Parts: sequence; structure tokens; C-alpha cells
Amino acid sequence: MLKDNGVLKMRKRRKKRRKKTRHPLTSSYTFRDALKGLHSHHKFQIVIVFMVIIDVLFVLIEVLLDLEPLVDKVDHVIPEVLFCL
Repeated sequence: MLKDNGVLKMRKRRKKRRKKTRHPLTSSYTFRDALKGLHSHHKFQIVIVFMVIIDVLFVLIEVLLDLEPLVDKVDHVIPEVLFCL
């Protein structure tokens, strides 16, 4: 009798757990749950890292373009600025 009672309790717990887990494409999903799922995907994280690398390249190009007119005036400052980046 005690084992059956324990087994029934375990089955009830499993049913509750199954009800809590939702499929990501269902409409009962909240926006917050959808974002959690999106942020946990490996492809999304790769896209974010790729975008950060592209942003760094754009900033470096912008700094180089801003320093180009100063080449004639101050030659020793440009290597120092690039070193700090």
C-alpha cells in the first residue's frame, strides 16, 4: 500500500511537470519566455558575437579615418592612439 501511494505521488508530480513545460511555438507562451528561449540558442549567440566583431571593425575604421587628416601634423600621436585601442 505504501509503495502504491508513493508511486501515485510520483505520477502526479510528473504530470505537473509536463504541464509546466510548454512548446516554444504555442500561443500560451509569454514574450518573456520567448526571449529566454531565443537567448539560449547557440545560433543567436553566434550572431551576436559576429555583430560585435563587425561593430569593432567599424569603430576602428572610423578612428583611422578621423586620424587621417592629422598624419601631416602629428606623426607620433597616431601610433599611441592605435595602441590604446
